Order: sequence, then C-alpha cells, then structure tokens
Amino acid sequence: CAVSATGTGDAFFRVAFARRIADLIELAGLAPREAAERALDEVRAVKGLGGCILIDGQGRITTALNSPQMVRGSLVEGEPMRLGIGPEDDA
Repeated sequence: CAVSATGTGDAFFRVAFARRIADLIELAGLAPREAAERALDEVRAVKGLGGCILIDGQGRITTALNSPQMVRGSLVEGEPMRLGIGPEDDA
C-alpha cells in the first residue's frame, strides 16, 4: 500500500502510522479503510489528530480521518473526480 498522512506529526511518528497500516493489512488481514481507522485510533490515543489517503495493492483509493476536516481528493482515469472536506464525505 501507499500512505500519505497529515496531522499532529509527533503522534503519527509515535505509532509509526504508515507502517502500522501496512502491517494491519498484510499481517492482520484488515481491509485498507479498517486498517487506516484502527491506526488513527492509535494516533488519537496519543492525543493526535489528522488523516490519510491510502492506495491499496490493487490501486483502490480510500481516505480516513479523525479530525473535524481534511481537504482531500482523488482522480482516477475513467471515474469522476472525488473531493471531500469532512469525515462524512466519500472522497
């Protein structure tokens, strides 16, 4: 997978955020979004807020955040552009 994350830097470093997501997908067999949400729970546990854009091994894009908002978007050939700001937006 590929992960781009933003937020409270120390918290993301403390939980080795991107590595944690990759381990949860590869070793625990979690779906990418579930892995991202679980890793964000660990970030929140050390008082961090933020989010990520994640691309899995098949090129599917998902986003997750534990903050009130994170501007994000994706563009995949042959699909409409997806944009989001809040956690309820499917971007």
